[in-house]
Amino acid sequence: MMKRFLKDKSGSSLVLVMICMSFLILLAGAVITTTITNIYLKSSQKATQENFYQTDSILDAIAAGIQNESSAASASAYEKALGEYNASLTSSGNSLDNKYIKDFLTDMVSKLTGGTAYDPNITSYQYLDSVLESYLTDEQAKSYIRHPADSNGITKGNLVLDGDALILKDVKVIKEHDTQKDYETTLTTDIRIEVPTVSTEAHSEYLNYAILADNQILADNGSIFAKVNGNMYAGTVERDATKEDTKAGIVISGGAKLKINADQIITRGDVSVSGGSALEIGKSASSDKNAELWAENILTSNSSTGAGGNEVNINATSYIADDMEIAGDDDSVTLKGKYYGYNFVDNYSNVVVSPAPKKLSTKAEYSSSISINGHDDDLLMTGLSELVLAGRTFISKKTTYANDVKPLNNPDIELGESLAVKSGQLSYFVGAVTSSGSGATDGFVKRVDALENANPGCVHATSVPGKGTFDTDSQKGRPCYYFAVPSSDGTGDVQYLFDYLSYEERIGIPDNADGTKQFDVLKMITDGELDAAQPLKLYSRKDKNVSADDIHYFYLSFVDSKAASRFFDLFYNQSAQQTIYDTVNKTYVDTIGIQLPSFAGNKVGYILSSGNIMYSDNTQKDVNGKGKIALRLENTLQTPSNSFLQFAKESSKLYMSKQLALVDDYETAANSSNWRLYETGDLSKSGKSDSTNLFNTLVKVNDIPVGTKIGHYPITRENGNTVQCGYIISDGDVTWPNDYTNQAGCSLSDPCFILAKGKVTVLGSDANSFNGLIISGNDVELAAASTTVNSDSEAIEKLFEYDKKQAKPVFYNLMQEYFRKSVEAAIGNDGSSSNTNNVSYENWKKNG
Repeated sequence: MMKRFLKDKSGSSLVLVMICMSFLILLAGAVITTTITNIYLKSSQKATQENFYQTDSILDAIAAGIQNESSAASASAYEKALGEYNASLTSSGNSLDNKYIKDFLTDMVSKLTGGTAYDPNITSYQYLDSVLESYLTDEQAKSYIRHPADSNGITKGNLVLDGDALILKDVKVIKEHDTQKDYETTLTTDIRIEVPTVSTEAHSEYLNYAILADNQILADNGSIFAKVNGNMYAGTVERDATKEDTKAGIVISGGAKLKINADQIITRGDVSVSGGSALEIGKSASSDKNAELWAENILTSNSSTGAGGNEVNINATSYIADDMEIAGDDDSVTLKGKYYGYNFVDNYSNVVVSPAPKKLSTKAEYSSSISINGHDDDLLMTGLSELVLAGRTFISKKTTYANDVKPLNNPDIELGESLAVKSGQLSYFVGAVTSSGSGATDGFVKRVDALENANPGCVHATSVPGKGTFDTDSQKGRPCYYFAVPSSDGTGDVQYLFDYLSYEERIGIPDNADGTKQFDVLKMITDGELDAAQPLKLYSRKDKNVSADDIHYFYLSFVDSKAASRFFDLFYNQSAQQTIYDTVNKTYVDTIGIQLPSFAGNKVGYILSSGNIMYSDNTQKDVNGKGKIALRLENTLQTPSNSFLQFAKESSKLYMSKQLALVDDYETAANSSNWRLYETGDLSKSGKSDSTNLFNTLVKVNDIPVGTKIGHYPITRENGNTVQCGYIISDGDVTWPNDYTNQAGCSLSDPCFILAKGKVTVLGSDANSFNGLIISGNDVELAAASTTVNSDSEAIEKLFEYDKKQAKPVFYNLMQEYFRKSVEAAIGNDGSSSNTNNVSYENWKKNG
């Protein structure tokens, strides 16, 4: 049975087939499983890679944003360095490359921290997460991981200063896959910002100058016609507190004419034109850039013999810290380009506009305006594209008078006009009394003691400022306003009475339709427009030609220029005296008068003033063809905006910077609280001992050898021509060309460098002009009939390069390192390497 069973093989093939099929099924399952696993792994890898690259792109966007900030900061720092490369040592002694690094880091720290000031002694800051998020799209920003918030709810990361590099610590982004949310990538890194390396072969700014005079530039020798083609600087170091004329840096007088074509005309003092002289300013012939004029004042005046007829034609961007005063008779002034009279406060360091505006300056020298003080003058401004007059006119105290006419203890009296003719101040005048009291009962202001002496017991006045009375022959107890002012000799207060009703009657401003007064002195005091303690401001002087006694003049004392402007507008348009004043005013202008810019049609520009502007309305002329004097007010609020305040602050800073080093970014100016070299009544900053004087800044004064050294070097110009370039080095005065051509081999046609402690007198003519650079510790006088001075920057630069290479340089080492590096024109390194991409990752981690 068993054997038969074993021999019976039916069905075995089926079993074998089934076993094989099972094996194949298992094998297929394994293959399918492997394939599916492989597909899944590839999908996972793809999703991971996609997510990584998307996450990494967020970090790259942050790095790109930082790179853009870095490029902007580098450009700004480079521009500042470029503006100051001619001052290779700043006031703190730092080299220019250090300044570039400092400015770059200052900018970057401020941008990344939201305004924190950079301090090289501080190595740890905090960057704002919000700054880095600002470089991302809204979608990308969702992946940025903020740091823990501080007590104010602001999230910040650590920013470390490592040498000259900044490192943003722990920048972290986490991103889920856009479709497969179970995939997430975390990237953490530090971002390092190196200071970009820059270099330049820029040309030295100093070599663009034709004249650098530490005191005055003079064209005052008779009827000469002098020309200067090149930049100019005048420093007024011989300024004398007792002599007004020493404040002038550029002086044209005695019928002389001076024509200047330049990029920069800078003086620490005034531009003065007098005695029938002429000044013309325009841009450099070699530049498309408009000329810039930086000065304290522009002044025209008669000569000592009364000669006027000055002509001034300025086509430039004029930055005038104080005033333009046209005081000569028959003067003609034409302004083109832009005119900025930018000062209006005493100190810009802490001034704000909002919410509490600082009161405008009460000092004449810090309030920029234009005034016509001569007769038959004209002021043509139709060629201006911008006119800014930030200040107002003043009745200003002078430091000295001729013939023993001296001011007593006077304030400057501010008026309501930014541009006015002199007679306009009569509108504010009330009355005058003498110190002895004689004649004091005349007019609208009366001394109490004089009235009581004339009629004992007649005066009844309160002991505090306010209402009082006095008696006259025709009226008893006439109302008046009582006030007291300190005596000029300091012995105590002097009591006065203001007969305001008689004054109102004299002015003759009609009442309103309802019977109320348009001009009400008591209401002006109550409303705070006039000073309640002293509604009249006292201005005293002594003029022996008028009176043996002191004369005390009284003017309305407004609390601010807005109140003064409102009064003047009312007075000029409504007063019964208007016709009289109009007639007087017109004596100050000729038939052209005062013409303002017109921006009608497609013309672009603006006028901005803090007070009224008087001008000639030539649509209404009198029988003599003179236009009626009219008023305009271009700033109805008469308060500076924040943007204009910033402009004024920056202009003041730049002016000080240019006075110190001719550049636009000088640390002494940036760190100054006032941005002014000369404060009121304080001339301690003048004189040769002042370390801020430009001559001391450029030259090692004590190293200038005794006597005079004269010579020349062969130089090769860019066009391949070899010429002789001369030099004169002197510890005293120099006359050109005489001192130079007296030496053998020295030709009148040679370009020349003059360095002199003393005065430099320039003769010559158009055909025999001076070409080169003059640096004088005193005056530079243009003295011949047709003196011409041209800058020659190429020749002077090559002259310095040649002298530097000599075994014993004649003048190169006499210059401060400051000036020498300017000529070398070196910033940073030689430019062999440049970090164009200066942002990199450190300590980069993925999912760590």
